[in-house]
Amino acid sequence: MPVDLAALENLFLGLADKTRLRLLGLMAEGPVSVGHLVSETGESQPKISRHLAYLRNADLVETTRDGKWIYYGVAGLGDHSANAVFQCVIDELSGRSPTKARARALPPQPTASDHEYSPRPDAASQYVEQDHEQTEDQTEWAHPSERRDELEIFLL
Repeated sequence: MPVDLAALENLFLGLADKTRLRLLGLMAEGPVSVGHLVSETGESQPKISRHLAYLRNADLVETTRDGKWIYYGVAGLGDHSANAVFQCVIDELSGRSPTKARARALPPQPTASDHEYSPRPDAASQYVEQDHEQTEDQTEWAHPSERRDELEIFLL
């Protein structure tokens, strides 16, 4: 099934604000009222309402009405790939992420400060010593297996 890039773009635009991320984290356990979001964040009601409207227009939250009260909750997205990424973010925001336990169990990965991967074909397997000074035209490159591991963790 091909990835819907427009759905992913819409998701990432909706997630690109720390206030909206906080709101989604507060909604992770279930629908909440605007008043609850205002009291938990300490932000003004108009600011929270603007961010909720943005999340609603991006189809990231759903609303339910109970009399005069409107409750906001996390929505399920129509695109499978975007929904998988969205649920991963919601799990991280709520603290119930299974990747946190798995990440603690993994051995520490080498960092760019430990070594540098050279992209040149003639030196593809050579690592540069940590105390090697880089010239202005050199770029730090992560080893390809490190980039794959980072991407795999991000997509989980």
